[in-house]
Amino acid sequence: MGLANNQFTRYLKELEKYGFVEKSGKYYKIVDPILEYALLSGGEVLGHA
Repeated sequence: MGLANNQFTRYLKELEKYGFVEKSGKYYKIVDPILEYALLSGGEVLGHA
């Protein structure tokens, strides 16, 4: 099961709206350090590794 492009775009815009990511040109950057750590830890910080 995948995620439709329009739904993915909607999620990105919501993350941007709440300050978790910011758009730089055609790319998005994670600006929230806690979110970045959680994503880069491979789920360990969330107890799912």
